[in-house]
Amino acid sequence: MTTTPPPGGPTVAGRAPLSAVLDEPARRRPVFHSETGLQHSFAPLLRELAPEVRSGPEVPRRHNGRMERLDLLCLGSPGRTAIEFKYPTRRWTGTAGCDFSF
Repeated sequence: MTTTPPPGGPTVAGRAPLSAVLDEPARRRPVFHSETGLQHSFAPLLRELAPEVRSGPEVPRRHNGRMERLDLLCLGSPGRTAIEFKYPTRRWTGTAGCDFSF
């Protein structure tokens, strides 16, 4: 896994390659049950890839006179990235990951 942004490639907060931040959660955990599960996996991975990037979940912000919550705000040098997770769901049956049978 690389932590060097590709030249001119998209990054999170100007530090972590977007492709690494998006691909790694799927490799580690192929199935998420909710948007919150994805969000909670994303933030620690970002800290692993770019420890200098500060991130905060559920950041309040004012937009068009209303208070809204941004899923994740990532601050780094030279940039910042606002992330709003959208996690479409559908019915799925099957197995993935670890076998927890004893």
